[in-house]
This record gives sequence, structure tokens and C-alpha cells, in this order.
Amino acid sequence: MKVRNIMSKDVLSLSPEDSIEKAAQLM
Repeated sequence: MKVRNIMSKDVLSLSPEDSIEKAAQLM
């Protein structure tokens, strides 16, 4: 759940491609 909140914030501040890379790193 916490990771999901962090991801949503990153998605808003980063471009889609960057957000995908961030999500991959978090996973």
C-alpha cells in the first residue's frame, strides 16, 4: 500500500516511461 502511494506521487512528477522504470526498481 505504501509503495502504491509513492508510485502515484512519482507518476505525477515523472513522465510515464520514467515512472515505469521507478516502479520496476521498487518491485
